[in-house]
Amino acid sequence: MTWLVRTRERQRRADHHLSLHRELLALLGEARDWEELASLVVRFPRRVVDLRAAGLLVRDQASNGHHLEAQWWDPTDESLASLTSLGNQRICSDCATMETAPSERIFPVRCTEDDDPRLGDRYCLPLVYGGETTGLLYLYMPEGVSPAQDEAGALSAMAASMAIAIHDTQPQRSATIQAEAADAERRRIARDLHDTLGQSLGYLNLKLDQLVHKDASAEIGDIRDELGQMCAVAGEAYRQVRTTLSELQPPTPPDIETALQQEAQLVAGRAGFELKMVSHGLPRPLPPHMRRHLLYLLGEALANVER
Repeated sequence: MTWLVRTRERQRRADHHLSLHRELLALLGEARDWEELASLVVRFPRRVVDLRAAGLLVRDQASNGHHLEAQWWDPTDESLASLTSLGNQRICSDCATMETAPSERIFPVRCTEDDDPRLGDRYCLPLVYGGETTGLLYLYMPEGVSPAQDEAGALSAMAASMAIAIHDTQPQRSATIQAEAADAERRRIARDLHDTLGQSLGYLNLKLDQLVHKDASAEIGDIRDELGQMCAVAGEAYRQVRTTLSELQPPTPPDIETALQQEAQLVAGRAGFELKMVSHGLPRPLPPHMRRHLLYLLGEALANVER
């Protein structure tokens, strides 16, 4: 009689896990974007085992490393109320073996490194597709609690489906990231043009309007001086346009000291103050965005002096 009860209980649990797997497949197919998919993957295992928290790490093919993509912890657990993040997750040595022989281990595998007593015991569930690991799930279970054999089997089966979904969604995610990066670059160029070229053109427009309405009896020398200043501003605007266009190409980085000196000399000559430039130390190359920010800072400071 006891054997029959146990057999029926195993069958009931197997049916339950199979039903959960079918539900997971349906939800994976309905995920609309990467964020929704990652959230589903990191949250669904708690339907199978008792979890306190979970984290999804995705493999970055470019750097050959992993980064934390999504995380979840039990909002009803008061001991986790102060938790804001699972922290900087890294692959422990127990989980690293999956990179070379994922099929030779029984997963989830217990991680013995970097345990957080607030979260409990950490288990690693690799997400493998086509013999390659696309990511892994860190599953935090109450201390001393481990997945039962049938639960481990169910999680392994679900991990295969999750790995397929992540593999199929990655190209779309990469395209989204590239589109977002291109949009951010367009906004940056627009801000740069507004802060540099826009100010120069605004100055020229103001001076031209003043000249149009200037008294005809004005001294020709004054007009010549104003035209000289406008020519300098127009030259600066032209340089700004060329700089922006050159940034859209892979240019040879300019020497920052020379660039700063040219910027200062241009304003000094226009405003009529003396420039003395002193440098200390040995020069070293700077990334383009840092050179650009230094030039903008200097330009703003010189503009304040000129005003």
